[in-house]
Amino acid sequence: MANSSNSKNTDIVKQIQWFKDGIAEGYINHYDYNEFKNIKAIGYGAFSRVYQATWKSSNTIVALKSFENNNLIMKEIINEIKLLHRVSFHINIIKFFGITERKNDEDNIDSNYLLILECADSGTLGNYLKDNFNKLDWNLKLQFAIQIADAVLCIHQNDIIHCDLHSDNILIHQNTIKLADFGFSRRLAEVSTQKDILGIVPYIDPQHFQEQTNNNNNGYHYKPNKKSDVYSVGVLLWEISSGQKPFISYDKFYHRLKLILEISNGKRESPIPNTPVDYINIYKGIYNY
Repeated sequence: MANSSNSKNTDIVKQIQWFKDGIAEGYINHYDYNEFKNIKAIGYGAFSRVYQATWKSSNTIVALKSFENNNLIMKEIINEIKLLHRVSFHINIIKFFGITERKNDEDNIDSNYLLILECADSGTLGNYLKDNFNKLDWNLKLQFAIQIADAVLCIHQNDIIHCDLHSDNILIHQNTIKLADFGFSRRLAEVSTQKDILGIVPYIDPQHFQEQTNNNNNGYHYKPNKKSDVYSVGVLLWEISSGQKPFISYDKFYHRLKLILEISNGKRESPIPNTPVDYINIYKGIYNY
């Protein structure tokens, strides 16, 4: 047990040193925590919390993303920073400004290092559709669909797959899509097969639910790839046309296995009345990509 604990502590020390080296060498921008004021919690995930803050020097509203302090999560922070560095130039991908370091338990925020990110003024795509759907025309719906596709194309052109595309990981800022939350994302060269089903079931590529067979006739599970993201985009296009989450009636945890089996057998959401035929054909075509 002692050796395991020492190993984890050594890993965390190495990861913190990675931050310090990045700051010293100038490829990670570092800002003093005292530069931020009016900090308040606005969201949370399984391993992270998001806070809204005002950047004093420019009076800009930003998001501060904190993580639990453990070896695995520190690796994910580093992974997210590396990937955001490659793609946050794109207008439809959330901007990464740098990091700040909290000291002395200021504001009761969980972790020492926090990512400084663009703050979206209209929340998640899922909530935006729920709250504003009756006011949306097809011009804006098409604009959202195109922007999501464009953001995903950008990360794929940089050999990154997101692996967790759904309407709570896509934000809206000034009526513009912002792809966010790259915690599960990977460079293609680093992707491995996954035995566990991680993510929100309705958005997951059905191939992920199938037991595959390789040339040696040994079973193995689906290896996420660009097509995994493309399928998720198809589901998001349906969601934009409907204004509601896919398979919303399967909202309890005990429905999860039933939904997995039904999706594996070809179940998909039905087109919404008055949706343009070409739009329906696009997302149906994506399902079979």
